[in-house]
Amino acid sequence: VFETMCAGGHEGIIAKRADSRYVGDRTAAWLKIKRTKRQEFVVGGYRPSDTGRGMASLILGTYEDGKLIYRGRVGTGFTEAMRKSILAQLEKRPLDKPAFVSVPRDIARRARWVKPELVAEVTYAEVTPDGSLRHPSFQGMREDKRADQVVMEIPKTPATPGSADLDPAIGKEIAAAVGVKLTHPDKVMYPGTKVTKSTLAAYYAAVADKMLPHIQDRPLSLVRDTDGDLQQTFFQKHKLPGMPKAIHDGQLE
Repeated sequence: VFETMCAGGHEGIIAKRADSRYVGDRTAAWLKIKRTKRQEFVVGGYRPSDTGRGMASLILGTYEDGKLIYRGRVGTGFTEAMRKSILAQLEKRPLDKPAFVSVPRDIARRARWVKPELVAEVTYAEVTPDGSLRHPSFQGMREDKRADQVVMEIPKTPATPGSADLDPAIGKEIAAAVGVKLTHPDKVMYPGTKVTKSTLAAYYAAVADKMLPHIQDRPLSLVRDTDGDLQQTFFQKHKLPGMPKAIHDGQLE
């Protein structure tokens, strides 16, 4: 069952003792077994510990078209001996500016940059929409791997019935047909992908019949991301001019 779940690209499975009751609370009789992924990442910097000594976490990245892309931080999985050993290697490779194309401001504020020469092996649960690792854990250093060869490994999942590449042109045509104006239709929506705004429109059109019944007549919260990098988002509380008539203000009791 677990192997089938992994092959299908799912997150994990829930297992329970056959004689366990449904108690509605956490219990040792129920286990959540997660699928983890494993690969190498370039170390482009580190965050010092709050005491100012030692290393709290490594700042990771992978190469894409010759550019180092930020993939998040890893701060678990180390022993104290590992931290001291790795810090000694990092301090020999200081760098004034980050080698990454872009780094979130809150991360860059406390980071110390190093030459992207070291490679770390890390396990993680998944990649978030902004391209960062979720639940990463350090496994060891890879001295046999060149840093400039490290790219993001995208696991292949089996094709599902009806799956196909979405033509961005379809999204533009559908948007025009229903009276929706797509500003900057060729803009890439998610960093590290080739998903454009028109491709996303084509996807929503393809799943509309299945999705709309679940969101009809329900409260809506809009999270805005003006820059498209998921770094500075905000909730939009009120309806603005230009929104569809199907969206209207209301109060919940």
